[in-house]
Amino acid sequence: MNRIPVITGYVRRATGRILHVGCAGADDIRKSPLWLHGHVVRAAEERRTVASGPVVGVDLDRDRILEMQRLGYHAEVCDVMGLADRFPAGEFSLIIAGEIIEHLSNQKGFLRACETECHDRI
Repeated sequence: MNRIPVITGYVRRATGRILHVGCAGADDIRKSPLWLHGHVVRAAEERRTVASGPVVGVDLDRDRILEMQRLGYHAEVCDVMGLADRFPAGEFSLIIAGEIIEHLSNQKGFLRACETECHDRI
């Protein structure tokens, strides 16, 4: 199953801000049709509610985040275990964590942090 249509379907239905954790990904930002964050941002732009603000992307890869910022994406260097320190509780209506959970040593802690940050869907 291709995950991109499933994830972008949730994005289009989100009513508030969206957080994409692990947004830098491993695919080529400029060339790959599989780069998830590009699909997420385009789907968010199709929503009727643009007042919800841009998709916020976070990742630990400083170089990729800088490249994303140069290309106009709203992206920040952030440790996923420190989401509560960076964003107010309930800030987001949707959190996407496409390819990072399996790499975390404290998966339950991460999911608890997401639960605090998200007022709708994780």
